[in-house]
Amino acid sequence: CVYPVNPELATKGISIQGIPVVSSLVEIDETVECVNLHIKSEDVEFWVNDISERMERRADIDAVWFEPGIELGTPVIDAADFGWMVVSEKCLLREVKNHNLDFLMEEVINKL
Repeated sequence: CVYPVNPELATKGISIQGIPVVSSLVEIDETVECVNLHIKSEDVEFWVNDISERMERRADIDAVWFEPGIELGTPVIDAADFGWMVVSEKCLLREVKNHNLDFLMEEVINKL
């Protein structure tokens, strides 16, 4: 399941496809395995701190994806030191689509 996290939208009580927007990763009760950040470069430190707080409480995040164009800086170097898989300059959606297409092509080739 995808959980939308946005402090500004959370204060307005907004839901996306029936899922309420929360202001922090800490508010999500379910396991969070992967975080995809589509943010401004100046917000990187804020979100790395939020991820750190989540990890201190739940230790369930395995990977953090930063969308292309985000300048990472020192906070992300620290994140990699915590053992998180940090992926930058890659679009998660594009990677999933590419993987699924490759998988389907492999399946078709194997049938030939």
